[in-house]
Parts: sequence; C-alpha cells; structure tokens
Amino acid sequence: MTKLRSRGKQILHSSVTWFLVIVSLVVILSHYFVFEWIQVSGFSMEDTLGNGDIICIEKISYRKADPKRNDIVVVDTKNGNQKQQYIKRIIGLPGEKVKIKKGHVYINGKQLKEIKVFDEIEDGGMARDTISLGKDEYFLLGDNRNNSKDSRNVELGIVKKKQIRGKLCFRIMPIGQAGKVK
Repeated sequence: MTKLRSRGKQILHSSVTWFLVIVSLVVILSHYFVFEWIQVSGFSMEDTLGNGDIICIEKISYRKADPKRNDIVVVDTKNGNQKQQYIKRIIGLPGEKVKIKKGHVYINGKQLKEIKVFDEIEDGGMARDTISLGKDEYFLLGDNRNNSKDSRNVELGIVKKKQIRGKLCFRIMPIGQAGKVK
C-alpha cells in the first residue's frame, strides 16, 4: 500500500510539474509572439492614453494584414546605439502624400476627416512640405498633436512596417479606464 501511495505521489508530482512547464512555455511564447504589456511613458498620446497607463498590444494581425489608418501602434526605432519605443496613431499609409497646413492634416490634397477632435497643429515639422510615402512607409502622429515627437520629427520620421511591433488592443490600467481604446 505504501508503495502504491509513493507511486501515486510521483505521478501526481510529475503531472503537476509538466503542467507548470507547459503553462510557463505558453505564457513566455505568447509574450514574445502574440501579446505584450507596455507602460505608456510620456504625454504624446493624451487624452487617449496617459502617462503610466498600461496597455496590451497584439503582435500577429500585421503578419497577414497591413496596418490601417487610425490604428494605435507601438514602434521600435534605433537612435545610434539606443533603442526607443514610440506609441502613435497611424495617419498616412503607403503610397499617400501627407502634408500639414493651417493646423490640419491633408492626405493626397484632401483634409483628413479625423476620428475625434484634435488641437490644431502648431508646427507641421517635416510635413510642412508634402511627404510622399513609399511602398512600405507610414506617417504617424501622437494624439497630443502639439506635444509629440512623431513622423514630423527627425527622431521618429517615417516608419517602415517592420518597425511596428504591434497594435493596441486594450488598456489594462488604470482599472477605471480598462478596456477597448478608440
């Protein structure tokens, strides 16, 4: 009987161990290939996202589909040896011409119909002159249009699809604002 109990404990211990190993692998692989939690740093996406918010991005939709206008994305860049991460909204798509004049964004010569009300843009940066986006290039802006380093600035500039790490799927924190983000 003691031998039977000992064997039962071994099987149970072995099953629990394997279960924990598998769960750990799923969590780790999901983090690298499917979802990632990121803390917002800065004020460039206010009032959509605030400094310190924690968001979840998903990393798989852009493997099969192209990013769309108004998607909020996380972008990786390199500035010398330093890697930087930006959270911005996609405004210009491949093949489009983007210009900022009189405080507004123009796509292919027509004023962009924004999905929400943003402040008029005080400085068009590089987009004061028309920017022609290439086959794989995107123009991004922060929602806090007058306090954002984005595609108007040399620090970020025009973004290639391979730089886009993922798309915002929901806000995790603060708890009172958790859920889908528009």
